[in-house]
Amino acid sequence: MLAVLNDVAHAISCVVPVYALDSTSSPNVLAQTDLIDGKFDRGAMTFRTKDGRELKHLTVQRGDMRVAISVLKATNATFGRALPR
Repeated sequence: MLAVLNDVAHAISCVVPVYALDSTSSPNVLAQTDLIDGKFDRGAMTFRTKDGRELKHLTVQRGDMRVAISVLKATNATFGRALPR
């Protein structure tokens, strides 16, 4: 289940900006280069950059989430892992 949540977060990040709160509590958008090279982890609760930084407190704007849902539905995006036989 955690892998599916990580995959969904990655798909959302391809469509809309994802923000992480830093130590000053101001939201900073994750750079596209970080999103390409890094990965979501722990059910998309954290994001690990290629250089090993772990970003927490991830969020998207509500309006952007609506856009992401519309785009993913329009593209018939599916998420899940095949179960071994």
